[in-house]
Amino acid sequence: MKRLRKIHILLLFSIILLSRDSVLAQIGAFNRAQKLYSEKNAEAAKPIIDSAVLNSETAKMFEVHTLKAYIYFEIYKKTDKEKLNSTTRDSVISAIMVSNSLKPDSAYKTNNTKLINAIIAHYRNMSIKALNESSLNYTLSISAHDKFKELSKNNVPNFNGTYADIEFYNTVGGIYSELSNKSSKFEKEREIAKTALLKVLDLDSKNESATFNLGILYYNLSGNIVKEMADDLNIGNIDAVQDNSKKLAKQAEQLLLKVANSTKYKKTVTEALYYTYRNLLDAAKLEEYRKKCVEQNIKLD
Repeated sequence: MKRLRKIHILLLFSIILLSRDSVLAQIGAFNRAQKLYSEKNAEAAKPIIDSAVLNSETAKMFEVHTLKAYIYFEIYKKTDKEKLNSTTRDSVISAIMVSNSLKPDSAYKTNNTKLINAIIAHYRNMSIKALNESSLNYTLSISAHDKFKELSKNNVPNFNGTYADIEFYNTVGGIYSELSNKSSKFEKEREIAKTALLKVLDLDSKNESATFNLGILYYNLSGNIVKEMADDLNIGNIDAVQDNSKKLAKQAEQLLLKVANSTKYKKTVTEALYYTYRNLLDAAKLEEYRKKCVEQNIKLD
């Protein structure tokens, strides 16, 4: 019996030694990965840190998960930064979440926050860039914006999602309304603009920028459909076109009057209302805005 107990103790001691050696080996792996990362060799560091993360003991260390996040982030910047969907980016975020769940010290917590903020900024930049390039990509832009909001909501204290939406959809509305103002035939662009601007007004009914852009959109469409009918010599449906033009002019009037005294938009609105009333054959209002145009040094044709 004593011999069996002695054997059991020896086995237990051996297991403890092996376990200790395994942990020490993984800590050594962590140090090697950290050295490779500092040498800007993230690709070589990746499989080593992956091994440390999989070890049951070192997986409990927040330092391991933060290092994994930084290693993966370096790879992500080289390969996936411009991609909407990236498993490497997802791994960075996941590693940070695990590290934070293990109650890191203030220095590591700060480093985790820096990475999250960098990815948030990447999503934000992606959403804007997709609107500014020659080949507009509304679908990519809105998807990146949604990811920006989701990550910000979960990681940025006092994040205001409503303000972010107003800013984003105002940008979308402004860009697409400018495109649609060139021709009544740009229906896709006009619908995107209207949807975006109406979303802004749903969130902030007194938003000047959205009110102005939507009013100008209706104003330009009102004039464009008549001009294009004349250019195409298509007068067979002239009554229907003129009725539609007047309906759009009334919609423009209602919106533009709301921002008629805006410091930013006053001159443009005054001129637009003059031509709106000319379209509506409203002699009294036409004269009123003719005088305002003269007062504001606006040249009329």
